[in-house]
Amino acid sequence: MKTSQGKAQGAGFRPDDDPDDRDELGRRLLQACAAIGVPTCLVIGTIRLTHGGAGFDRSVTANFVYAALCIGILLLTRRGNWRPAAHLLLGSGWLITTFLGWQAGGARSVNTMNYAVLLVACAWLLGHRPALAMAGMTLLAQAVFLTSEVNGWLPPAPVLPAPYVGTYNVMVLGLIATLTLLSRRSYKQRLAREQRYSEALALREADMHKLTQALEQSPESVLITDLKGRIEYANAIALERAGCAASALIGRDARQLVSPRTNTATLRSLSTALRETRPWRGELHLRRGDGHESVESITIAPVRQPDGQATHHVWLQQDITARREAEARVAHLERHDALTGLPNRRELEARLAERLKQATQARCHLALVVLNIDRFKTVNEARGQGVGDALLQALAQRLRGLLYRHELLAHVGADEFAVLLPDLEAEAGAASHQAYGLACQVHEALLQPLQLSQAEPVTVTASIGIALCPASEVDTPAEALRRAANALSEAKRHGGAHTAFFEAAMGDAAQQRFRVERDLREALADHQLRLFLQPQVDAKGRWTGAEALVRWQHPTQGMVSPGLFIPIAEESELIVGVGRWVFTEAVRLMATAARAGLALPLSVNLSPRQFRQGDFVPWLCNLLAEQGVDPGLLTLEVTEGLVIGNVEQAIARMKELRARGLHFSIDDFGTGYSSLAYLKRLPISELKIDKAFIQDAPTHPDDAALVETILSVAAHMQLKVVAEGVETQEQADFLARRDASVILQGYLFGKPAPAREWLQRWQEQQVLPPLPGRAAGTPQPLAGADIAATATALGA
Repeated sequence: MKTSQGKAQGAGFRPDDDPDDRDELGRRLLQACAAIGVPTCLVIGTIRLTHGGAGFDRSVTANFVYAALCIGILLLTRRGNWRPAAHLLLGSGWLITTFLGWQAGGARSVNTMNYAVLLVACAWLLGHRPALAMAGMTLLAQAVFLTSEVNGWLPPAPVLPAPYVGTYNVMVLGLIATLTLLSRRSYKQRLAREQRYSEALALREADMHKLTQALEQSPESVLITDLKGRIEYANAIALERAGCAASALIGRDARQLVSPRTNTATLRSLSTALRETRPWRGELHLRRGDGHESVESITIAPVRQPDGQATHHVWLQQDITARREAEARVAHLERHDALTGLPNRRELEARLAERLKQATQARCHLALVVLNIDRFKTVNEARGQGVGDALLQALAQRLRGLLYRHELLAHVGADEFAVLLPDLEAEAGAASHQAYGLACQVHEALLQPLQLSQAEPVTVTASIGIALCPASEVDTPAEALRRAANALSEAKRHGGAHTAFFEAAMGDAAQQRFRVERDLREALADHQLRLFLQPQVDAKGRWTGAEALVRWQHPTQGMVSPGLFIPIAEESELIVGVGRWVFTEAVRLMATAARAGLALPLSVNLSPRQFRQGDFVPWLCNLLAEQGVDPGLLTLEVTEGLVIGNVEQAIARMKELRARGLHFSIDDFGTGYSSLAYLKRLPISELKIDKAFIQDAPTHPDDAALVETILSVAAHMQLKVVAEGVETQEQADFLARRDASVILQGYLFGKPAPAREWLQRWQEQQVLPPLPGRAAGTPQPLAGADIAATATALGA
């Protein structure tokens, strides 16, 4: 955006333009005069020489000399200053004119016309003073001419030929006209330039006015001081904050406004910057007129002249008191709980780190006591969040009354508090006794109802976990909090209002889960997972398909049991990655079988967490399409947990997959409390009876009745049934007698085996249904190359 100052500069306004313009104009006028003078003198001299009859007389000589002089002046004006050349041209011209006038009759001589040309040229070239001087000299010469003529001192005026006089008059009049026109043009140019100067000055004045208004109306203080720091200007807000009139503030040292709260080092650096005329930036505490102090961000910049010499300092002062107070509040909230005002978990960890270091050096103990309100969620739900907040505040107040000044109470969670007890006994037993004493005091204090400000009193109990620290010379706050949390969990398992100490056995299970989760992440990245298959057979023992299972080949621990890592994966996001790997490898296996001409039905377990992923449905459909697999060969085994929560969304996704040809099977059917409620709404095609019912069905009447009920429900709903966990012939015969169409799965027919081994056994069976276009009953052997390729793809 262009400012008015920029416009002024665009209009050609510069402080030193005027002398340059005058020099250029004078140089051009001088060149014009000299250029016209050369032909004029040459022509007049030539006419005088050829028509005068007097030969090469003084008049001819003077004209030729003046012509030569004009040529020399033209050369001089190209090299340097034109003013000396102008003096030479005009002075020599006046002398020659006067000389020729004396020779040619004085005032009656035609040469006197040259005076008019010289006066006009002198006025434009040298100014009014030299022109006035030349006019006076001309008057004096005319007076001499008149006096001499009266007294007969002059020679008689020669009779000049008509061509000479005519040419002379034309030349002189032309010269006068040229000078006049040039002068008029120059005059117009000067008028236009002056108008531009005036407009530029008006714009600059407008800029100055806007700058002054901006300074006066600025919401921040602006001071201008001399080099010693004395105030010469203060805008309105600076006067308001100073609480005095301009007359009382002007002349004072700006540093007198600084509060003593400003540290000495800051004042010293400020004074040094002023003395050395360097910019300075910092924060100062200033005293206001009302007695209050403010924190202001100060920027001081020296004002320099074009030569670089500093003359003043500009102080720009921004009030940041509110910002600093807000930052202090934020810093407090970063380490304190907003509801109770107690230190939060972050502050507790910082204090605990300091105390651990001190306790290690002093070889003493400290205790970390973690307290959790029993059934706090019930209070929140029954009486509202406002009562719950009031309860936390009242509990915090009561716990404060139990502690000494050097003990730290923190609010580390929604309904969880922590107490740090430092400087306990060096002997672990005695330190534990001290910590347990505090826990007993807490339990006893909670027997009295907590008085809430605007609600009925509430009585609560608390579970308390205690961990002694340091557990080692490299103990950390995170480890201490982990041990205390494990102890708290142990206390809560006793039903509440209980105190538990951390023991090493408590942490073993948690550490084991952590190691499994960490190693499982590496297993996904390092391709340690393996695909296993377990056959599914009909009542005659013929293979009809398989269930795809995942196994983990650990590089050091060998084969890891699924019962160890699958539950941990399901509790985290790892089950999504594991599930995608299983689906990908299973579909690749189906594609390999299809290329060999065989249809391989597979069942794959689908976790609720993976199913709820927003991109699961398009991802699975794209996978099937890329591998060219018939979706009707894939069955997704799900549990009722799949639809718990957002039931409608889950059913809509299942219907979308069912419409694409995939099948759904309810896994572990009969173990969930709501399976029958959802059964009629879900687009399922198969029920899978849990092995818990199969194991005792041949001998236990209740289990047999349950299995028969499930088979009856499936028959009425036209659902396929798969019985898993079939391990004995008695179990298989029991199911076959009830329903010959039941598909059997279990160790009786084959344990889960690696994909390569399973494919070899499958080739031996040669009983899988053929793909469309092949004759029924025709053996469908899988080529050895296909088996090898599949095994390589699966990493077997």
